[in-house]
Amino acid sequence: MGIFRSVRTIVREFLNFGNEEVQQLKQQLEKQRTQLQQLKVVREQRQQQEEKLALMELRRAVQQMQGVEQQRTSQEEAVVDAVGKLGDKMQKIMEHDLEAKAAGLMQSIDFQQVLTGEGGDSNSSRNGDDGIEISVDTRTNGATTPQKPRKKGRGGSGTKKISPTAG
Repeated sequence: MGIFRSVRTIVREFLNFGNEEVQQLKQQLEKQRTQLQQLKVVREQRQQQEEKLALMELRRAVQQMQGVEQQRTSQEEAVVDAVGKLGDKMQKIMEHDLEAKAAGLMQSIDFQQVLTGEGGDSNSSRNGDDGIEISVDTRTNGATTPQKPRKKGRGGSGTKKISPTAG
């Protein structure tokens, strides 16, 4: 019986041989699985953070672009306003200049000669400065309008051509 016990002990030792190491390996494997799971969670969190940061940067860039666009639009509106104001000023200046020229021409016309038809060639004459003829419409009580030079001999419709220098 002693041999059987010895064989039995040997078989038990043989069967239990490495159980302790296997248990340690199983524990290490479980630790590594847990660490791997934790790393996956950390990696996912990091990826989400990076995505959030990228999204924030994109939003900031879009806001900057919108700010630049708004600034450009304001500048364009300011330019349009300035051009409009400049156009109005230019129109007023031109109107004032034309009124001044018309007043100067009116002052240089001797209305007495125009109405009586006396002095110089009352049918046609030219202003020596700019080649513009002044015609007085007798139907409108002497209102003048600058006109292009006409050829002599054309019939009129109740108008007489005068020169501001005639007289």
